[in-house]
Amino acid sequence: MAMRILTGVLMTDENAGEAVVTFNPHAVQGQARGVGLAQVGPERDYGEAPARLVALREVSVDARGHARIDEKQASESMVKISWRGVNEISYLVIGEVADSDA
Repeated sequence: MAMRILTGVLMTDENAGEAVVTFNPHAVQGQARGVGLAQVGPERDYGEAPARLVALREVSVDARGHARIDEKQASESMVKISWRGVNEISYLVIGEVADSDA
């Protein structure tokens, strides 16, 4: 099995919203723009849901001092991320894909 790694940053368009990161093709849809999208490894589908890491990059908390990120849904083809009070979110996706001769 070969490894495939995806990285990028979500630049949020709204104080609160959600976006979907698709894996093949590697793209962002929703209330955020994807910047610095990069991938290493074969451009093939993951065999099962890959490991994911979602992290804060820039926060603008509300009047009560709250900010949050939620990974709402994930599969072998996408991850849905929601937020409140966050301007930038970075992510890393890593998992196995089938070998080209499989």
